[in-house]
Parts: sequence; structure tokens; C-alpha cells
Amino acid sequence: MICVYALINDGLVVNTIFAAPAFIPTVAPDYDAVLRIDDNAQRPGVGWSYADGVYTPPPDPPTEG
Repeated sequence: MICVYALINDGLVVNTIFAAPAFIPTVAPDYDAVLRIDDNAQRPGVGWSYADGVYTPPPDPPTEG
């Protein structure tokens, strides 16, 4: 079964991948965490922060005003 995983370093999602669970041990040493994303959850993207089990999107870029 293929799942979606967030690759996390320094509290930030640096990538997301689709992979079989058996593949994860091959990439896990390169990251602080490799976490499966629940199919029903909002899918975090690159640049999102992660802390205490919660993903947070980055702030919106400033608008010129």
C-alpha cells in the first residue's frame, strides 16, 4: 500500500513523498522525522512547520500596499 509521508528537518516539512512503508527506513536516517500523513487530514506541503503533532502552514507573503 502506498502512503503519503512528510519529510521533516528542523521542524519544517522539506518534502512530501508517496511511498510504500517498507521504503521509509531507507530515507529515515536523512531526516529528523518521517511521518505518515493521514488520508483524511489536510496535507502539509513544503515549508509547513511541524511541532507537537501539529502541521502549520507558512504565513501568507506580504502584499504590496
